[in-house]
Amino acid sequence: MKKVTSFSKKILIGALVIIITILHLGSSGNNMALHVLHRELYFLPILLSAFWFGMNAGFMVSLLVGFLYASYILAYTSGHVGMVTVIPQVFVFILIGTILGWLADREKELQKKRMTDNNVIILGRAASAVSHEMKQILSAMKSMFGRAGGLKQDEYDRDYEAELGRLDKMVDILSSYAKPEKGRIFSHDLNVVVLDRVKFFEKEALEKGIILKTSLDPEGCPSWIDPDKISWVLDKIIQNAMEVSGSGDTIGFSSRRGGEYCTVSIRDQGPGIKPEHLEKIFTPFFTTKPDGHGLALAGCRKSLHDLGGDIKVKSTLGNGAEFIITVPREPAGKSLAQDPVAAVFRGQGDSQLTRE
Repeated sequence: MKKVTSFSKKILIGALVIIITILHLGSSGNNMALHVLHRELYFLPILLSAFWFGMNAGFMVSLLVGFLYASYILAYTSGHVGMVTVIPQVFVFILIGTILGWLADREKELQKKRMTDNNVIILGRAASAVSHEMKQILSAMKSMFGRAGGLKQDEYDRDYEAELGRLDKMVDILSSYAKPEKGRIFSHDLNVVVLDRVKFFEKEALEKGIILKTSLDPEGCPSWIDPDKISWVLDKIIQNAMEVSGSGDTIGFSSRRGGEYCTVSIRDQGPGIKPEHLEKIFTPFFTTKPDGHGLALAGCRKSLHDLGGDIKVKSTLGNGAEFIITVPREPAGKSLAQDPVAAVFRGQGDSQLTRE
């Protein structure tokens, strides 16, 4: 249906250009009223192409219209006089088509962002309720399993505990969409968190023959973060990197301070991400894994947004992927944790004044 609609719009724009041009060519060069009318009518296909198809289409149609308009005017006037008339008008055509097309593209991007934000809010509300119930059920199941002494068969016990572990991870991911808790922001060195998570995965990496290499900012990365949330985000990214890495591959960790943010980069040497998947990778429920749920990376972005940070990805197919995490940097000089007055002026509550 969308293809038919898009095709019909293109036909309409093309038909308008042709009809207006025929009328323009068929009118007398001395009839100024018709000349002005046709000039104004040319704005119709320009405006429609810009609003419907964006900046590139608006520019191309305005360029075509400018050429058709200029050809007619130059044919009925002397060279110098014709150029004085044509150049400003063609410039206006192109300017209108380009600017309106850019505005249309920008509005579409904003609309897409608003829809994504609304979806995340709705998902957060649902996740908050569901995760709360699942936590209670999971806790009851673990308690009953423990009191009963297991299923009395080692194989079934292992399978049951594995399934409980999977359910526990799902609850953990769903909980990341719940309303962020207050009082969890600390002044903390981001490098310490990164090194802690790297150490946690060292044994698994050694067993798989994967090399974990760090290149962290030697001056440290003091940041305003929730160490638990950042650890959770790093775990998800590292787990993904471990899954796509083979023996002999390297997963690199780097950090640096800059401006108002501290940045952590995690780069693997896996197969990379397809270009068409890059824009969707943080969308809830989007996954390329057969047994995936599409919530982990979306949960990472949600958690980082709650902290005032973000996460981006760069990848070339066949050449690995790089996930870049940014979090608010602690201001240079006196720590806000030691200066409550400054914190108040920055709009921070006293629950965010704990320093580790």
